[in-house]
Amino acid sequence: MNMRRAIAALRAAVLLPVAAVATGCARELPPLPLRPEPIPWADTLPIPEPGEQSENRFARAALLHAPYDMAAPFAGSDGEALNLTHHDDVVPSAWWEPRMGYRPISPRELAVGPAAPESAPDPSRLVVLEAKTAGVTPGFTAEDAKGDTYIVKFDPPEFFHIQSAASIIVSKLMWGAGYHVPEDYLMVVDSAAIEVAEDAELETASGQERPMSMDDVRELLGRTRTLPDGRFLAVASKFVPGIPKGPFYFVGTRDDDPNDHYRHEHRREVRALRVVSAWVHNTDLREGNTMDVYVEPGYLRHYVIDFGAALGSGSTRTKHPKDGAERPADLWRLLARLASLGAYQAEWEDDHWTLPHPSIGYIRAESFDPGGWKATWTNPAWTNLTAADGYWMAKILSAFTDEHIRAAVEEGGLPSAALDDTLSAILRVRRDLTVAHWFGEVSTVEAPRVTEVGPASLRVSFRDLGLEQALWRPEETRYTWKLRSGERVLGEGWGQARGGGDQILEVGWSGDTPGAGALMTLELRTLRPGTSPPPARVYLGNVDGRLRVVGLAHGEEG
Repeated sequence: MNMRRAIAALRAAVLLPVAAVATGCARELPPLPLRPEPIPWADTLPIPEPGEQSENRFARAALLHAPYDMAAPFAGSDGEALNLTHHDDVVPSAWWEPRMGYRPISPRELAVGPAAPESAPDPSRLVVLEAKTAGVTPGFTAEDAKGDTYIVKFDPPEFFHIQSAASIIVSKLMWGAGYHVPEDYLMVVDSAAIEVAEDAELETASGQERPMSMDDVRELLGRTRTLPDGRFLAVASKFVPGIPKGPFYFVGTRDDDPNDHYRHEHRREVRALRVVSAWVHNTDLREGNTMDVYVEPGYLRHYVIDFGAALGSGSTRTKHPKDGAERPADLWRLLARLASLGAYQAEWEDDHWTLPHPSIGYIRAESFDPGGWKATWTNPAWTNLTAADGYWMAKILSAFTDEHIRAAVEEGGLPSAALDDTLSAILRVRRDLTVAHWFGEVSTVEAPRVTEVGPASLRVSFRDLGLEQALWRPEETRYTWKLRSGERVLGEGWGQARGGGDQILEVGWSGDTPGAGALMTLELRTLRPGTSPPPARVYLGNVDGRLRVVGLAHGEEG
C-alpha cells in the first residue's frame, strides 16, 4: 500500500504540469441554449481539393499521444463537447449520420450495412496491383473482374476466420452506430484467377519497392490456409469513392479544410468512438485506421476503416487478456512492477483464460469493464470523453436488439451456428454492460416538456431512459429538482418515480417570477441505488409568450 502511495505521488509530481499543458485552460461557455447550434451537413460544402496528410505514427505517438496518456489520470476531460445541439445531440455531418436509435433499421438492413449485394466483388479475375510484406495480415490490393479495387486480406492458418469475421461483423455494427465505413465483403478466391499487373510493386519490410511476381503472391497465400475445396477465404474491403487524403487526426483541425469547424477532440462523435470501440473490442483504432476522402461535390468525408483487429482478433493471433486492460507501453504499470520488484500484478494477470474457439479468439463477456477499457493507442479525443458523451453513444447501442446483433454476426462467415450463438451472446453481454455503465453516469432525463404553468408553479413531464431500459425499478428511483434563475434558487423539492409512461414533477417557486426574457434552469437528478450522477439541466425560456423547454444538457455546465 505504501508503494502504491509513493507511485501516486510520483505521478502527481511529474505530470501535473504536463496535464496543464496537454489539456489547456478550462473553457467558460454560456449555457447550451444560448450557444449557436451546429447546422446539419454544414461541413459538406464544396472546398478546394486538400493535400494528403500522413499518419506519422511513431512521431505523433511519442510527442502527442504519450503526454496525453501520462496526463490522463490527473487532467480528466477538457470540458463538454462543443458540437452539440440545444438538446444535447449531434447533427449529421461528414463525420457521422443518425442511424440506430434515430430511425427504424431492421436486422436485415443492418446485416447489409454499408455493403450492397450488387456491389460484391467478382473474384473470377483478380489482378494484383500492389502488396506489402510488412503488414500484420497477409494480403494485397487487387482489381476484380468488374474493375473495382479492393484491399484483400487473409486469415492466419492457426486462427482461421478470426480477422475476416471480425472485419465483416464490426463494419456492420460501426455503420449502425452512425460512422462512415468502407464496404467489406467475404470473398472466396481461386488461386488460378489471380494474376499480377505488369506494373505491380511489392513494398518490402525495409520500405523498398520492387517489381512483384506470382511467386510473391504464392508466398502471401502460403501464410494462410485453404478451404476444403482448395480455394482461399478472404475479406475484400472496397475502395471508397473519392480521392484518399490520408488519416484524420484525433486532435486539432485540418488546416486545408475550411469545413473543419470544431477541434476533433471536442467533437462528441469522435470522443464517443471510444465507447463503441470498447463494445466491439477494437483495440487498434488509431489514426492509421481512419481515412479522409475527398468526395463529390468536393468535401472531405471522414471514415473509420480496418476492423480486422476487433472482437477476439489480434489480426494474426488471438487477443490476450492484457488487450483492452493495459497498453503495451503503460508507464505506470511498469513503474509499479519495478518498484515492487515484480510483486505488483494487474487484474488481468490473474485471469485464467480459455478461448471460446480459435475462430472467435479471446474477448471478455461478464468481466468486461466499459469504463476501464483501453485501446492500444490513446488519443486526446478519448481522453476528453465525458459521461455525457458516453451516455450519448450508449443510447445508440441500446437500440441494437439481440436480433440486430445476431444478424450482423451471421454475416461474418463463422464455420458453425454454434459459434454465431457464442459470439452473439458475448456481444449482448458487452452491450448490456456498456449501457448500464454509461446510463449510471448521468441523470437519464429525455424529452422534457412543460405541460402546465401556474402563477408560481409548473408541471414538467419527461422520459427516464434508465427505467425504460429496465436498469432500475420505479420504486427504487427518486428525483430531486432545483429551479434556478442565474445563481438564484427559486425552489427545490423531490418526487417519486412512477411505473409506466412519462414521469411527472410538480415544480413550484417562491418570490418574484423571473422576467419574460430570463432563462431558468431546472436541475433534475435521478437517485437510485449504486449511482450518484450529476443532474440533467432542463432549460426553460419564454417562447411566444409561453414557458417552454428550450434546452437539455446531461454534462457539466460550462
